[in-house]
Amino acid sequence: MSVWNPLKALRACKKTEGANTFLEQGFITERDEPAMMDKDWCKDFLLQVNDELRLRSLTQRGILEKFNYYMAMG
Repeated sequence: MSVWNPLKALRACKKTEGANTFLEQGFITERDEPAMMDKDWCKDFLLQVNDELRLRSLTQRGILEKFNYYMAMG
């Protein structure tokens, strides 16, 4: 029997939201998801978003890339 874990539920929610944002905008930045400022969190988030895209049978994949914003590096 599996016990409900709120942290895993939060991850599943973030994974779905991230995939939806990626499909709508074509990108996700720390302005969309402030936790992306943490490099390790971002790598895990990327894996989860790509997993969600695979579950939806889509060929699109996300990649990590640095952007030069108008005001600063991101």
